[in-house]
Amino acid sequence: MPTAPEDGYLIDVDRVRAVVTARTKGVLVASPANPTGAVQPAEVIRELAGLGVPVLSDEVYDGLVFDGTTTTSPLGMTDDCFVFDGFSKRYAMTGFRLGYVIAPRRAMRSLVSLQQNLFISAAHFVQTVGLAALEHGEAHRQMMVAEYKRRRRVLVDGVRSVGLSVPVTPTGAFYVLADARHLGGDSLGLAFELLERAHVALGPGRDFGEIAEGFLRFSYASAYDDIVRAVERLRAVVPAIATRRT
Repeated sequence: MPTAPEDGYLIDVDRVRAVVTARTKGVLVASPANPTGAVQPAEVIRELAGLGVPVLSDEVYDGLVFDGTTTTSPLGMTDDCFVFDGFSKRYAMTGFRLGYVIAPRRAMRSLVSLQQNLFISAAHFVQTVGLAALEHGEAHRQMMVAEYKRRRRVLVDGVRSVGLSVPVTPTGAFYVLADARHLGGDSLGLAFELLERAHVALGPGRDFGEIAEGFLRFSYASAYDDIVRAVERLRAVVPAIATRRT
């Protein structure tokens, strides 16, 4: 279901409800979301949980929120809830590939069969690191939230200063979705040009569906100084691209 910057990238539950039929297998919601950084309000989650279909909740960015924002899980709001979560984002453990599913009992046999055919189990040392994160990682998470907030500020301000629009300041995850449609709408071509000319890597909006074509996704998971350097490089290149493309 498309979301729009005009609505803060929030889900319109009435639009979802209008397309739910007896053939609907479930509703997938990601909050905080990649690439928008949007966090769905509790009322939206509650209404999605009340649609009468399974809710698949991607919560891998849970815990990475700013400005007093809180996340809401549909777990407990419906018996038909599947929660997908992991350690990659919250504890900066991307290389360990450790995650988990919370699901209804009726789905466990199928999930175990899927697990056994895909990866058997997580390695012992990976489980040990995950346990350490659960026991000792909260202080680090809080420290990183403060650091991500600092990086977010310099990236959002910087992207706006070079002539791109950030219609919605993200309140979760670590991405900024910038509107570059005034530069022609070809996000893949623009991303390649910025990589070649400014040596700044970013994601073309088209990777996230047709609705995001013309947008560019920036990440502030990089070091603060690297973000500052990237903004300066963009400032040296984007105005010339804008002059040529518009």
